[in-house]
Amino acid sequence: MNLRTKIFKDLIEEQLASIPDITFRRLFSGFGIYSGEAIFGLIHGEKLYFHTEDESRTRYKKCGSTFFIAPGSNKPLKNYYEVPPSIIEQRKELVAWALTAIATRK
Repeated sequence: MNLRTKIFKDLIEEQLASIPDITFRRLFSGFGIYSGEAIFGLIHGEKLYFHTEDESRTRYKKCGSTFFIAPGSNKPLKNYYEVPPSIIEQRKELVAWALTAIATRK
């Protein structure tokens, strides 16, 4: 893992620290973000992706976000959309988006 990915992961961990039972686990060449045993987010490079469903996905598309493509396979994971950088910078807003992503996994 490169240093920039680690620094980005540490930032996301800090921003989401108020969410109970959240863990980060190595996945692909980045990290999976879990609430309990349910994965709801991905970190790849310096990008954050949250799980979406039809209703929540609209918000991401309005921001111009695109879905995650698994490294090395070019396989799209069309339920995971990139969280806009402007949201990552706002802790409360990021937590709200994360809680919505968690709800799509339950």
